[in-house]
Amino acid sequence: MNTNLIIPGAFAIHGLAMLAMALGLPWTIRGGKEEWLGASWLLGDGVVAVVVGVMVWLGAGGAYAAAAVGFWAGTVWWPTAAWVGAVSTLAAVGLWARSVPSGAYAGAALAAGTIVYLILL
Repeated sequence: MNTNLIIPGAFAIHGLAMLAMALGLPWTIRGGKEEWLGASWLLGDGVVAVVVGVMVWLGAGGAYAAAAVGFWAGTVWWPTAAWVGAVSTLAAVGLWARSVPSGAYAGAALAAGTIVYLILL
């Protein structure tokens, strides 16, 4: 199995999904669970939740996208970007655990797998 394609491919797809969630957050946070992304169980649905949410989701997406590029390019910093992406993903999914779409839990599983992979690296 060629990890030179699978790992950065998963990082890139996950990063793009996190960026999309960040861009949709300000418009969907005030909706219920039937919406794309509802209120945070901890932060609610106010301005603070929107600002923190966009920052966390953008940080996770950007870090995973950077990790994908760094992995493909063979840089020394890609593991750091992957760590930031994984921890940010777990924070984002944790803060919106009751209102994220079910696919976000797959992203959390990828984040947990990323952490295990990086520990074993």
